[in-house]
Amino acid sequence: MGIAAYSSFTNRSIHRARLAIERHEEPELDPEPNPEDRFSEFHPLAPHRPTMCKIMLRICRETGVSVQEMKGPTSNQRVCLARHAFFYWAVRLTDKSLRQIAEYCGRKDHTTVWSGIIRYPIRRAKGGRYVRPLR
Repeated sequence: MGIAAYSSFTNRSIHRARLAIERHEEPELDPEPNPEDRFSEFHPLAPHRPTMCKIMLRICRETGVSVQEMKGPTSNQRVCLARHAFFYWAVRLTDKSLRQIAEYCGRKDHTTVWSGIIRYPIRRAKGGRYVRPLR
């Protein structure tokens, strides 16, 4: 049995799985992943949370705006819509604070993010596309 398969089968990290195989130990099934295990985020039952980087890259790909434009001072309508989309989805899909999202985008404070997440659903609705407003 491969180490990765053994690791996922026993809910052990790769390192712990390798040691268990070398010692010829019988697999012990853990009902829950160990929170102290540094690989626990890869457990198949762990909730999927995309990173801000992945959200940014996805929005850049869909809108045709570069990451430099998103993080830069550009304020044309196309870039602002993409930036507001990033703010909206970053708040909705990650557990990051408004301040952390603002810092990631190179904005001066959290009010820019707050303004963007309010404006994004309104701008989408004007185009006939609706997203759920955030509370």
